[in-house]
Amino acid sequence: MQAIAARYGLSIRTLHSHIGSGTDPEVWKRVTRMTLDLAAHLPDVIAVNLGGGFKVGLMPEEPSVDLDEVAAHLRGALEDFREREGRALHLEIEPGTYLVAQAGAVVATCIDVVDTGRDGYIFAKLDTGMTEVTRPSLYGAQHPIDVLAAGREPAKVVFVGPCCESGDILTPAPGDPETLAHDGYRGPRWAIS
Repeated sequence: MQAIAARYGLSIRTLHSHIGSGTDPEVWKRVTRMTLDLAAHLPDVIAVNLGGGFKVGLMPEEPSVDLDEVAAHLRGALEDFREREGRALHLEIEPGTYLVAQAGAVVATCIDVVDTGRDGYIFAKLDTGMTEVTRPSLYGAQHPIDVLAAGREPAKVVFVGPCCESGDILTPAPGDPETLAHDGYRGPRWAIS
């Protein structure tokens, strides 16, 4: 990095480490240490960006990042760097979904129900899907689904969108966008209309 900067007359002023939006404080600690170790070798660096966002648990079993623990570690690491290297670094963060993850909702209507039999699934086709909520089809992300219905027996269902694509699944297996959750929707048993 230093050789490339010297060859082209560049001054590296900011280091960006993409941490990802996880909850493990040990990952934050390790990436912070690696970033500050690199900054120590780059005297023009005045800012570090520890980007990637802060994880917000959407499903009941998902944890959210402990911001107090991460902040305490970052403060200590930056203070140690200042004492050791004789320069203070500006910290940039990218809160990402932390600010908006629970700021809205998608409202949809069930437009069809298909039952593939005793060894199959009950599919609830909605008028929304992968075009509005991309995370399930990209990497098997789970999102809470509240169903408002009356007059039907509760059933385990797979919620799908209207795109007629294999990835248009709103309730995939956790972490696997190409597999249906083995027990249908992982939340409470809901009636569908």
